[in-house]
Amino acid sequence: MNTAKDLSLAQKPQIKCFGLQPGLNNITYLFQDFNSTGYDFRGKNTKSGLSSNSIAGSCSHNFNVYLRSRSVPKRHAKAFKRISDDPLVKAMAPVPHKNKGAQVFQFEDNLLLPCLWLRTLERLSSPLYSHVINIQNQVTRKYIFKALKTTNLHPLVIYNVTEFNHAFVREIIAEAKKYERTLVIIGTPLLADYPVYKTRISEIMHLSDLVLLPMEHIGVRILDKFVREGQLPWSERG
Repeated sequence: MNTAKDLSLAQKPQIKCFGLQPGLNNITYLFQDFNSTGYDFRGKNTKSGLSSNSIAGSCSHNFNVYLRSRSVPKRHAKAFKRISDDPLVKAMAPVPHKNKGAQVFQFEDNLLLPCLWLRTLERLSSPLYSHVINIQNQVTRKYIFKALKTTNLHPLVIYNVTEFNHAFVREIIAEAKKYERTLVIIGTPLLADYPVYKTRISEIMHLSDLVLLPMEHIGVRILDKFVREGQLPWSERG
């Protein structure tokens, strides 16, 4: 039997996906599993007037919002700044794709141990579980299509794509366009009718240095500066 609280949440207007969503008061809120009515990055106790309770499945990210007001150590902040302009870092940033300039990012498979690079960058989204998916591992259409609906922050990455997967990838892209999630495709060869971006991240930084960066903390700070100040790492100067 539902409690009065459950009933009041059910009666609230429902958001389409987890992530950043404007409340009824036009303030941007973070929605995730542990805050179904939204978190105000200004630190104020405001109410969004919305709920995420009707979203099927669980949220894939759990940002620790208490880190938003704590500075990233200067050494780590300086190191991340070196790669912040790279297109792959931009694609993996935990902000909605409309603020990245594209929804679908294709990259040629030029990384040694790509899964490690991708899962390290994925930590910017504080994942509860990984959505860096090897398309050769018999992943199902149902699983990917459901994942595309989940959030507008945590990118969905499909890697190890070959020409034999192109028909499936086209289906994934067509489905992604119905929703708000960033889609990253990595492989060789890629689809000729979509832009291909080039990453130099492995030339700029060693993987052993990248994995040491506090990505979860950096990701929360990216979110905080984006929501409160409209700043993005790749547009900062100085």
